[in-house]
Amino acid sequence: MHLVDKHYSKDPYEGSGWWASLNVALAFAHRLRVMSNLVPAEEDEKAWQYLKNAMSVMVELTMRNTDLLSVQALLGIGLFLLGTPNPQPTYFFVATAMRLA
Repeated sequence: MHLVDKHYSKDPYEGSGWWASLNVALAFAHRLRVMSNLVPAEEDEKAWQYLKNAMSVMVELTMRNTDLLSVQALLGIGLFLLGTPNPQPTYFFVATAMRLA
């Protein structure tokens, strides 16, 4: 919660691991709302947009960062993709997170 508070302050944390982790958390939130039938299935598109935002910093996560937030973001992306018809990309993200850890 500290990073969320800091995100909306005058001096936000600007790491790509934080950006990806925040977007993964938002993607999960939208996906869970759709799975619980709280919102229409069209809401799932928002989950994919948040995942796309998280994956937009993939190069930075894998090449430049070695912090815990980057590892968590990669694992979160993998976990999100595990619930798709093709879970094979999950292996890539989990292996990449293990390499960074």
